[in-house]
Amino acid sequence: MTQGTYHQPQAASTTPIRTRVAIPLDPMVFQDHRVLSSWRSAAVLGACYLATLAAIVGLSHLSGWSLLAAVPLAMLVVAAVQGHMSILLHEGAHYLLHPNRKANELLAQLAGMPLLFASRHYRTLHLAHHEHSGHPEKDPERMIYRRQKYDYTPKDTWSEVTVMLQKDLFVINSLRFLLGVQDYLRSVPRFKMWTGTE
Repeated sequence: MTQGTYHQPQAASTTPIRTRVAIPLDPMVFQDHRVLSSWRSAAVLGACYLATLAAIVGLSHLSGWSLLAAVPLAMLVVAAVQGHMSILLHEGAHYLLHPNRKANELLAQLAGMPLLFASRHYRTLHLAHHEHSGHPEKDPERMIYRRQKYDYTPKDTWSEVTVMLQKDLFVINSLRFLLGVQDYLRSVPRFKMWTGTE
């Protein structure tokens, strides 16, 4: 039995509730999954770039109605690729992409670039999120989501969902998110925003 801590945010309080949760996992499962592959993450990242390239090349050979019909499919492919790249960026922030730290950082950078994220920026933000998970004032992700008008409540009406999806589709939420990240990073003491390599 493995013990974990679940952080349940509470809207009215500034202190999150922490509840001990027993997770029935065999310790060998953790042991097996702690072995880092030197090729799997690179292969997934390569497949993401190839899928994006295939979508771009495929669209470039179409015109008229066939192009119009293919755009939604291409958007789904790009959305799936972005989802995979964000997962790889997250794993890279925890140094889980490759056993070699420099290779890990290179893969994380390549995963973050299409998302307009430097891996070092994401790591700083994400580890602060882990440290203050669920805290309404100290968790940087909560602050950034608040800027995007995400309030952690279910969207009850079709109009609320539609407005949220339109903001995603027209990149409004992405811009708000990236601006929120930049604002947070500027508030971190002695944090250098950009290096020459980045």
